[in-house]
Amino acid sequence: MGNESTARAFGRPADSELDLPGLWSAISRKKKLIGGVTLGAVAAAAVFVVLVKPRYTGEVRILVENQESYFTRPDKAAPEQTPAPDSEAVTSQAQLITSREIAREAIRQLNLKGNVEFDPLAGGEGIAARILGLVGLGSARSHLSAEDRLLEAYGDRLTVFALPKSRVISLEFNSRDRELAARGANTIADIYMETQSKTKKERASLAATSLASIVNELRSKLAEAESKVETFRSNSGLMQGSTSANIANQQLGELSTQLAAARNTMADAQAKARLIRATLQRGRLDEISDVAKDDLVRRLGEQRATLRGRIAFEARTLGPSHPRMQELNAQLASAESELRGAADRTARALENDARIANSRVENILAAIESEKKRVGGTGGDQAQLREYELEAKLIREQLEANTNKYREALARQQSLSTPSDARIISRAVVPDRPTFPKKIPILIFAAIGGLLLSLGSVIAAELLSGRALRPASSGDPRDFVVPEMNDMARTALRGRETASEDDKVEPGLDPATIRLAKRLLAANTRDYAMRILVCAGSRELDAGFAVEPLARAMSQQRRVVLVDFGGRVLENGKGLSDLIAGETGFADIIERDEGSRLHMVGRGTSQVEIGADLDDAIDALSQTYDFVFMLAPQTDEGAAFAAQMATAVDKALIFAGEGVSRASVRELQDALKVGGAGEVVVIGKSDVSMPANDARASLQAA
Repeated sequence: MGNESTARAFGRPADSELDLPGLWSAISRKKKLIGGVTLGAVAAAAVFVVLVKPRYTGEVRILVENQESYFTRPDKAAPEQTPAPDSEAVTSQAQLITSREIAREAIRQLNLKGNVEFDPLAGGEGIAARILGLVGLGSARSHLSAEDRLLEAYGDRLTVFALPKSRVISLEFNSRDRELAARGANTIADIYMETQSKTKKERASLAATSLASIVNELRSKLAEAESKVETFRSNSGLMQGSTSANIANQQLGELSTQLAAARNTMADAQAKARLIRATLQRGRLDEISDVAKDDLVRRLGEQRATLRGRIAFEARTLGPSHPRMQELNAQLASAESELRGAADRTARALENDARIANSRVENILAAIESEKKRVGGTGGDQAQLREYELEAKLIREQLEANTNKYREALARQQSLSTPSDARIISRAVVPDRPTFPKKIPILIFAAIGGLLLSLGSVIAAELLSGRALRPASSGDPRDFVVPEMNDMARTALRGRETASEDDKVEPGLDPATIRLAKRLLAANTRDYAMRILVCAGSRELDAGFAVEPLARAMSQQRRVVLVDFGGRVLENGKGLSDLIAGETGFADIIERDEGSRLHMVGRGTSQVEIGADLDDAIDALSQTYDFVFMLAPQTDEGAAFAAQMATAVDKALIFAGEGVSRASVRELQDALKVGGAGEVVVIGKSDVSMPANDARASLQAA
């Protein structure tokens, strides 16, 4: 986590905030400059809109849609629904309008060659242009060919775009000549429409040429395949009959039909014969239709009816024994006998027909069995024949499909009118007002731009100088930086080797300490904090009195925290031991030093033991600050504590003062080096009881 995000997590206020009243005061002081820049921008814009030559724009709108119908397609016999173009198709058509082919044709038809508006170099380069060209400042177009210059100028004046949520393309062409602007837009639209129609005809011609060779090749393949079918059919005896089936199958089908007819005939004759026999037993011969149709039976029936009538007539006057009655009864009996004989003959005839039909059925069944055996023997040949026929069928279908396509392409090629996939819905008219420059909007934007530019410059200058920033304030006097301390810090960090008497510095901040502050600030260029252990040369010396001015001075430039492992208790009464014990958080143990940006952390009310918990706490502080000063306790155990903490620090500072012996300083130095401190520096006044050359060597090592 970065320094700022970690600081926000600890709940500490920001180092500085924006001074809005100061910014407003700076703007008020420079209002004349702001007003002058704004008026200058407006004046420049006014000169521009007066001197620049106006340009006019002609606009054409084109609707992209499918214009094909069965009225325009000779090969179509019925109307068909065509899908509308999608957005990608509309965008593609817009790109087509800007193509170079259409551009070259439009330049030719509009006669733009030699027009100085589109090719300023058509009349030759001027003296100024030649001089600039000699020094390498000439126009980039001077190195282009005349055609490339025309195409570039043409592209700059042509604007084509698709209107949102529609299939309409807007084509705009601008020029200094209002008539050329309208004529140019209309000409480009016409060329685009003609190009589409021409492209369709060319595609149809290419398709017809390609399909012609394909159709001829398929015809040859079809003739070869059909010849193979007929040859195999002839060799295998699988000739076709009148029903397009092979003769064997056709004969088998005919035999099946004859068998069904014979079975029907036999069944009909048998049924009729049984019916006649049954009717003879009942004596109802007149109910048999086949018997009644016979002429003899019909005459006998009429004779019987006549005899019955005469018998009934004579019975009124003659008795049954009368010879006349006996004669008539004998004639009636003879007629009925003949009728029964005729019916019996008819029944026998039908039974004979049934037997004949039965014999025919048996013959047909025998013929069918024989034909089946013959057809079964040709199964392999039939499979091969079907394969040849399938191949011929596929070739025939391909030929038919390609023939239809060829006829369609040929019809399109020979068509007199081929509509494009778009139509012009709005043509350009000669514009009466220029589209550039727009005087009022340009003046307004120039005024706004000048105002914003001047205001931005003033605000940026204030921010870069630091005058627009002030220390963050939360109502606590400790949040403000004392001006004397700012002056002291700037003096100490400006690189001066000594401090004059006018510099307001606190006691203990001597020139050697100032040099040490500069070296420490320059040495730490990493994101992780530099850990510095601070020790006193003796128990009687307060090292905090010596290190606090150094830490305060460095806090003006970087983020610095001073962790006091001694007996100091801060105002909130909380400290590092309370954090390790889990009784509080970082936001509660960190306090800001009154009069500077230095942050301080006390020891706390609990005993601090050197271990993993203490290392984690120091690591958390190292991720937030640039420098972590750790002040060793001012007790007899201070040396032992310093030796134990030596492995976790980058530098160790030993402050020596009056009455500190050289032996005690040497002992502390050795303990820190044995503990693993990276570098040990001894700092103190000139009256330290140690050789002057040793003190200078220690300061130079810092």
